[in-house]
Amino acid sequence: MALGDTNGFGGNGNGKDFHPTVYGYQFSNPEAKVDATSLSFNWWNKMLKLSVAPKLEGNGGDYVQYDHKGAISVYLGVQTAKAMFIVMNDFIQYMNTSFDVADAPEFNRAIKLNSGIAIISSGEFIKQKKTPCIILAKVNAEGKIEASFAYEFKVGSIFSIENYDQTTGKYGTATEQFRFMEIELFIVALEQYINAVSNMMAASVVNELQPMRNEMHRMADKLGVASPNGNRSGSRTSYFNNQSGSSEKAPTTSTLDEIGNM
Repeated sequence: MALGDTNGFGGNGNGKDFHPTVYGYQFSNPEAKVDATSLSFNWWNKMLKLSVAPKLEGNGGDYVQYDHKGAISVYLGVQTAKAMFIVMNDFIQYMNTSFDVADAPEFNRAIKLNSGIAIISSGEFIKQKKTPCIILAKVNAEGKIEASFAYEFKVGSIFSIENYDQTTGKYGTATEQFRFMEIELFIVALEQYINAVSNMMAASVVNELQPMRNEMHRMADKLGVASPNGNRSGSRTSYFNNQSGSSEKAPTTSTLDEIGNM
């Protein structure tokens, strides 16, 4: 599927929970100084999955491939994602103000995860100064790292063409606006996850669709067609709905105009 993968998560009436994986975007840096890796963002079971996968060597293809089965992955809930969002915003501020300052202190902060830590570093942690990266690490009971992969954010890899002369073919380039684009997109992914998991936008969409659903129910009633929701003929037995205690038919939905005229 283009958006994700529904395999292995049950569903379709077999009694298991259905949790598809929805793929996000992926960064890759095959020319990294330490670990040639990719960084991917996926959504699974209301959680944000971050994965760093190593480059596959000797695959013989025309493009670089990564070992996603051998990746280190972590899962973020909304509070952990918010904490990382705050740290990453501090990181981008550091990059904009201190990255080019020779004697600026290094940035080295981490977010605690269930199975380890996610370290955001300007490079000192991997002994490569001025190399912004995120490290996903598995930590043992003694606090020592058992396994880790670093993804090194690309810096200045995107540029715009300035003052292109079609006669001579000469042009200039500008990179400043795009210099830390991968870090900025990382922050965007965290923010969108935090906003999405609240379901606030989904609730507003459902609310806007309700008048159309009401009209469909009215049309179905007039045509004698069974109601799509299957429970409009249910009964209510609440004391406050019917003090006699007998069942009461649930009212059918009404249009906004009908409610206004009540």
